[in-house]
Amino acid sequence: MGAFFNDCLGRLDNNKKTIKMKMKMKTNKQLITSGIIFTIVLFLWPVFMGISHPQGSEIEQLNWIKSHSIIYKIQFFFAFLISPSIIYLMLSQLEKYPNENNVSKRLGYFFITGYFVLSSISYASQIIIVPKFVNSGLIEQARVWYFMSSTSITYFINQMGYCFWGIGAMILFIRLIKEKGIIQYLSFIYVISSILSIIAFIGLMIENEILNSMTLYGGLVLIPVGIITIIWGFQENKKINGTQQVVQSIGD
Repeated sequence: MGAFFNDCLGRLDNNKKTIKMKMKMKTNKQLITSGIIFTIVLFLWPVFMGISHPQGSEIEQLNWIKSHSIIYKIQFFFAFLISPSIIYLMLSQLEKYPNENNVSKRLGYFFITGYFVLSSISYASQIIIVPKFVNSGLIEQARVWYFMSSTSITYFINQMGYCFWGIGAMILFIRLIKEKGIIQYLSFIYVISSILSIIAFIGLMIENEILNSMTLYGGLVLIPVGIITIIWGFQENKKINGTQQVVQSIGD
């Protein structure tokens, strides 16, 4: 009778371990999926930006947009996808390392949410508002919203958005620099990008073009993040598969 109960308890314990493994595999799948999505978006946006980047004065650029509105909208559609894709990526990474400090977690999420809202307004305006003004012949109104103008509303909103992202990412990931493995490297990248994004917004506020240009480098630093996360997800799955085989062999 004792052997029967011991066998039942052993199988129950193995079932619990199997459930935990499945949950971990689900998290790892999120890592891989989010990494792929972010990498694709980050690759396609510069491609379309290169194709649809108008030349000349602002007036000439806006006239170019009038006759090439579709390609211009596609460019900013991919730009619009950057914020949800990187937030999905960050949340997938943070799920592996839950934050027990609710204050810092909520504060970090507050700034990340602010980034999402500001970034969405900035890029969506290029898809909806700018082409509408240009096609209506309202060039001066279009210039106010034109993203490529450093004096436009959307440029300011976008830079503020990346500053919000920098603050949020700093709060959420700086604690993970002390961890070992891939998350440590990812956290270093996020912190460096965060610092550059905050510096860029300060540069805009004090009208310093050199500091303001840091926003470009803040984005470039993030290029490998998606690929590193994909590798991380596959590595974690490999570990789980090995452990699962051991558990099954014990159960048998």
